[in-house]
Parts: sequence; structure tokens; C-alpha cells
Amino acid sequence: MTEGVFLVVKPEFGCPTGEAYRKYDESPLEIHDGLERFTAGLPGNYAPEMYNVFQRLYSDKRIEDICARLTALGAKGAMLTGSGSAVFGVFDNEANAKRASGEFPGCFTAVSGCVREGVSITEREVL
Repeated sequence: MTEGVFLVVKPEFGCPTGEAYRKYDESPLEIHDGLERFTAGLPGNYAPEMYNVFQRLYSDKRIEDICARLTALGAKGAMLTGSGSAVFGVFDNEANAKRASGEFPGCFTAVSGCVREGVSITEREVL
């Protein structure tokens, strides 16, 4: 099981899923073969292998800025969730994730730890 605490940040803007898949169909990116390196890095050193093809397709500075801000606030890694626009960062502990969650005014934030099945949200805030 992955270790860490996740902070999800949902900005006010959205990323249209249909458009994302259309972009992918029109210009498929090279397959990322980092899964073995990703799993080999678990539990503590997987951040360099975190990857989401939609983040590359969007090339949206706003998404990149949120990811950069999460890492500046202590996340081991950060990336787009699914087809967006929410972004998540992986923190070492709940206190650091909660502290970072207050740095995203106007965004929905949720802090969640790993659980055996499903998701357990420990704190959320809607502004």
C-alpha cells in the first residue's frame, strides 16, 4: 500500500473531459513506461515517476502552477487527477497536507490518507 497523505486541490476552472480525449485521439503521446520504476520507488521515492498524459496534453500553466505550489509547500510529488482539473500532492504527513490546504483560497481542498479500500477524507473545505 502506498504511504503518504494526499491533498487534492480543485481550482475554479474545469478541464472538459471530451476535449481531453479528442486531443489524445488526434495526437497520442508516446507511451510512458515508468510503471516499473514507479512501483519500485514505493513507498518513498515514486514522485519522479508520477505521470498523467492529460497533464501533458493540456499544457495549462494554471495546472502547472498548482503542481509547483504543492511541491513548494512540501509535497513529494504533484500531478493532475484523471482528466482534471483537480490536482493532488503527496505529503509525508497529515499536518503538512492540512497546512498546505490553507494556501489555495477559492479552491476546494480535501486531505486524504491511504486506506485499504476506498477513500477516507480527513478534512475538506469549500470556499
